[in-house]
Amino acid sequence: MSILDTHQTNRLRVSFFNLLVIVVFMVATGCTTTASHKKVMISKGAEIKQPSVRVVVERSADTLIFEGADLRLVCGDVKLEFPDRVLLRFEDGGVRYRDRLLKYPVKLQSSKRIYINGRPYYGNLVLLNKNVINVVPLEEYIKGVLSLEVSPDWPLEALKAQAVVSRTFALYRIIHAKDPNYHLDNTVFFQRFEYRISSKNISKAVEQTDGEVLIYRGEVIEALYHSNSGGRTESCQNIFKNDLPYLRSIQDPYSLRTPYSYWSFEIDSSEFIERLVRAGYINGAKKLLGIKIKSRTSSGRVSEFLIWLEGGEKLVINGNKLRMVIGPRVFKSLLITEVKVQRRDNDNYIIKFSGRGYGHGVGMSQWGAKVMAESGFNYRQILSFYYRGTTVRNYIDVIDNP
Repeated sequence: MSILDTHQTNRLRVSFFNLLVIVVFMVATGCTTTASHKKVMISKGAEIKQPSVRVVVERSADTLIFEGADLRLVCGDVKLEFPDRVLLRFEDGGVRYRDRLLKYPVKLQSSKRIYINGRPYYGNLVLLNKNVINVVPLEEYIKGVLSLEVSPDWPLEALKAQAVVSRTFALYRIIHAKDPNYHLDNTVFFQRFEYRISSKNISKAVEQTDGEVLIYRGEVIEALYHSNSGGRTESCQNIFKNDLPYLRSIQDPYSLRTPYSYWSFEIDSSEFIERLVRAGYINGAKKLLGIKIKSRTSSGRVSEFLIWLEGGEKLVINGNKLRMVIGPRVFKSLLITEVKVQRRDNDNYIIKFSGRGYGHGVGMSQWGAKVMAESGFNYRQILSFYYRGTTVRNYIDVIDNP
């Protein structure tokens, strides 16, 4: 059953009951594929509270300390109050408080922020299956995303572009929820999120774009984005297998004058092999003889690598999988310009990767958006550049009148 926050912010002209019914219906009927967009119809009604986003902020929790003013714990008919903090232990069947086992789901509420092991969150918390889910109003969630995804010192138009993209990203996952208990988590695989006191610039960016999302043919788009395109974005089809017209590769000169436009890193061949062994791609330590690019996508990113090992063994590995094995923080993108293997000693080699950009390359380049804003483009022009054929509209109006 969907859990929607009751925090009162930004009342909207839409029936909240109808929104809940539609979202639950879509989850129940399996409307989760990113390749197939579904229309969402919501009737107009009395003013009600804005929808909330359910964000997993802790997974496989063990013992956590929750702090906040006037904490309230609710579990069925059980209601407990704590003046400022409570320690809870997560078990398979529920949450243990002292000698008492409270069966999932357990709700934690506070009149102000709730801290989890010192990290601040806004709204209510739901403890379920060893996960902690933050139920937060949509616009407050966007402020928390921007606080981690971009610098508050960036130009306002770049922040506004990010606000629209992050709101679109979240709303798409509310509509296409794959789990009835939550919409997304707070990792880079979705959007980083942590509630902080927002800077004036971030608050202004969110408020000035209140309710605005990207629309393609009457539907909320899948607004993917990344850090830096390295001069050319990637087509969604090449990474995520969905051919979305608004997420096709384009030249992006604005991303060539920023951090991570160019990068390189080195890795010892023995460590390289060890990581492949740990990931299950090869059995046992073997000597590396060579590595080269086997194929590229239409944007120039590496699709496959070919690796030679001792004994005549060859390994063909997907580019993105190798990037994850090595680590995306050092292996910043697949827009590789050079791979060099240099001998270190009789048994070891150094592999040097050089390339451009940071991230998967699909959708908006955050650093490119910054440069565009510094060059005088407004946020709508930035969004039109990266998401071709889309328009910016208030999502309530679009859902009412697609």
